[in-house]
Amino acid sequence: MTISLALLAKISSTAPESYHTLGGYHSIADENFGETSTEKAFTIQWLKYLSENKKELERFYKDSTVKKEITQHLSKYSFLGGAGNPTFVDLVLYSCIGDKVKSTYQVERLDKFGSHVLRWFNFLHASLGEDSVVAVLRC
Repeated sequence: MTISLALLAKISSTAPESYHTLGGYHSIADENFGETSTEKAFTIQWLKYLSENKKELERFYKDSTVKKEITQHLSKYSFLGGAGNPTFVDLVLYSCIGDKVKSTYQVERLDKFGSHVLRWFNFLHASLGEDSVVAVLRC
């Protein structure tokens, strides 16, 4: 999948409980769900999981169950959709936590998000070609 800023903009403007209805799954190209049946299954499972846990995802605090589940998965796979390439669900999670990562003091990011989530975030951030994360420094 090539990461699409247009798809990210569409995701960002959709409420988490409605991700599964983004014009119906059929309006999103099939390759955005992964290349293999495993990646597609992971993508659908994670979409459902993120939708069901949207309140906890909004907080994404250090000891949350959602963060632990995501971290555990990212310790085995490069992306939520599997090991190959970012999928639709990676963009969904990026749109949910991207601003939280960007607004966190740089010295607190590792402690708050963990190395697996930061590795994943940095890859997606760079792939999207967004401006580099501006360090938030304490005065």
